[in-house]
Amino acid sequence: RAVMVLFWEYVLPFLRKLMGAADPFLRSEHLPLAEGLTVKGDRTEFRAACVREGRVELLRDEGSHMLRSLVEAEALAVIPSDQRDLRPGDRLEVHYLPGR
Repeated sequence: RAVMVLFWEYVLPFLRKLMGAADPFLRSEHLPLAEGLTVKGDRTEFRAACVREGRVELLRDEGSHMLRSLVEAEALAVIPSDQRDLRPGDRLEVHYLPGR
């Protein structure tokens, strides 16, 4: 799972830039969070997500060896390292996965 996120967030934009893309990064926007969430740790996290009715819904968090949430995801929600207690309506940056 971590390898897939690393590829989409860092490797794919690098490859796109090498190929001459003007905007190599995943399409993104800021959307309100559908449900609250408390996050442990102090690093930026990328969570599998879906967008429904203009709100970001985080999919069930899984261990790094499980890919189901990534198969179901249409985007990655970026949870910054300085935001640990998120409430419904808090805005998160959402990166849409390729082909979705």
